[in-house]
Parts: sequence; structure tokens; C-alpha cells
Amino acid sequence: HRKARDIRRRTLGPEHVETARSAHHLGFVHVFQGRYADAERQYRHALNVRRKELGERHVDVARSLNDLGSLKRIQGELDEAESLYAEALALRRALLGKKHPDLAQTLNRIAGLARHRGRFAESEKAYREALSAATASLGARHPFVASITNNLGLLHADAGHTGKAEALYKKAVALARRAAGGAHPELAGFLGNLA
Repeated sequence: HRKARDIRRRTLGPEHVETARSAHHLGFVHVFQGRYADAERQYRHALNVRRKELGERHVDVARSLNDLGSLKRIQGELDEAESLYAEALALRRALLGKKHPDLAQTLNRIAGLARHRGRFAESEKAYREALSAATASLGARHPFVASITNNLGLLHADAGHTGKAEALYKKAVALARRAAGGAHPELAGFLGNLA
């Protein structure tokens, strides 16, 4: 990704949308490497270029806001993460409608942040909307649907509703087994939650 970004910088310029795309991808890699300052620099550059070149109302701007929000959450800057997610959600709702996996992704992250902050009613509402969007756009047997179902179980466990949590974990396990024939990458975690 670094090489692609550097080539695009030289051939297209640092303010080109394709250079921004490479910067965003590089930022994503930096997050997984734990290089958060480098990730933020790449994400912010991509966001600035995308806003300038594509306008405020574009799916790539929403993607930048969403991923920068996730980085801020990892860094513990929850207020900024919440603000970035809210902006991404508004854009994704306006541009993609109610049945899109990107909308479900942002709602899932908003729900997780609300759960982390103890705002359980808000979290449940967002998880349920995420589940609806993911199911409508990806199908009931998609691995992402299993993940959101598990997350909804986590919420109920945190809220002390163990019966509801157990039922949701069982559903997530069953969905994961059907989705990937028992090889779903998160199945072990779902089983651990159920246990």
C-alpha cells in the first residue's frame, strides 16, 4: 500500500482521490500494526482530499469518517469517535438507504460504543437496525449477520439479561456454522460467549 501511495503521489499528485484511496488503505494496515499516529495521519489525509475533491456527500467520505471513528475508539477518544460515527451514519443513510452493509457496519460500531458507555437502550436500537440492514442486504446466513447477533447477545449479557443473551449466542453459533460450515473465524468467540 505504501508503494501504491508513493506511485500515485508521483504520477497523480498528493491531492488526487486515488492517492487518497491508497493513503486510506495504508492507514487501515497501520491500525492493525498498532501504529495509530501513522494511521491517523493517513486517514485524515484521505478524508481531507476526499472532501475537497468529491464533496461532503460521497460514500468515500463516509468510509473515511467511519474508519477514523474506529481508530479514535481504539485510542480511547470516545467522544470524537461518537461524533465521527454520527457523521458517517448520516451520510450512509442519505446515500445508501436502509438496506446496505456499509450502513449496518456503522450502526454496529455505534451500538458497540453505546454498549461500552452503558447506554443499553440506545445500543439495542442500533444493533437491531444494523441486524435489519445486514440481513436485508446480505441475507440471513451471512457471517456479518452472525457477528451482529453475537454483539446483541453481548449487550444483553452486559445488561444482566442472561436468558436473552444465551438465546442470541445460540443463534449466532448456529448462523456461523451455517454460514461457513463450522469454519467461521469468529465461531470460537461465539462459543466462548455462550459457555
